[in-house]
Amino acid sequence: MKIRKANKSDIEGIAKVHFTTMMSTYKGLMPDEFLSARTLEERIDKWNETFESDYEILLVAESEGNIVGFCGGAKNDLPDLKDKYKYELKKIYVLKEYQDHGTGKFLINEFVKKVREHGYNSMFLWVLASNPYRRFYDKLGGKVVAEKEYHPAGHVLKGEGYGWDNLDNFQRL
Repeated sequence: MKIRKANKSDIEGIAKVHFTTMMSTYKGLMPDEFLSARTLEERIDKWNETFESDYEILLVAESEGNIVGFCGGAKNDLPDLKDKYKYELKKIYVLKEYQDHGTGKFLINEFVKKVREHGYNSMFLWVLASNPYRRFYDKLGGKVVAEKEYHPAGHVLKGEGYGWDNLDNFQRL
């Protein structure tokens, strides 16, 4: 497993991981009509639009030359949270067959290292409250510090924000 900085030539691989993992992870958590409206082409287009503008740190996990996971974030600009939580982990996705094998752990540990190298010592992320993978953030020492609602396809879903107010307390797995 290799963790490295993403580059523009990785966009299609990142989009494939994003799309595939979104479909498997959110099945039963997000409305079917929302998921069925998503396409790989849409993800590729979105990543082409946001690759450089939305991510200050973007890492990929590679196995045998293939992208199997990624995570990325930027300085937190959320008005109610940016003073306490300086950085936001915006996305972390790992293909199902690479979950529970350390890929997410390697990605997030390297991400936190990079956040600290950028001069930040606090972090925040959003997760669906119903997402069973949120236990991962509990194990890393994150605490639920905020709530919000998502409205995909006219449904209301609860989101929870995890925060680390001091990355010295980040629990490496």
